[in-house]
Amino acid sequence: MLVVLAPHADRAVTVGTLTEELWGRQPPRSARATLQTYIVRSDALDAYRRLRTTLARDQGLEPSAALGRIRQSVLSAPADDTPAPADDTQAPGTADPLARIG
Repeated sequence: MLVVLAPHADRAVTVGTLTEELWGRQPPRSARATLQTYIVRSDALDAYRRLRTTLARDQGLEPSAALGRIRQSVLSAPADDTPAPADDTQAPGTADPLARIG
């Protein structure tokens, strides 16, 4: 999502703009929920990064294994509430749009 946001760094980006840049003119019905998930995930990972930096800098500590598992669960959570297919294929319209970027 950062690749999409970077050209707009000097201004707010609407949900409509993000949706169109990620999915084109015919986004899936889950586009808004997926964007919200990406934003929440980004916020959670930023909080983890700040916590890890603070622990390392101020206390000389690394995060516990439990915190690492929480981070991993944020990273591996589906982008929306669509269940992942049982195999490696994706149902039409459910592929992660960020996978195409960079």
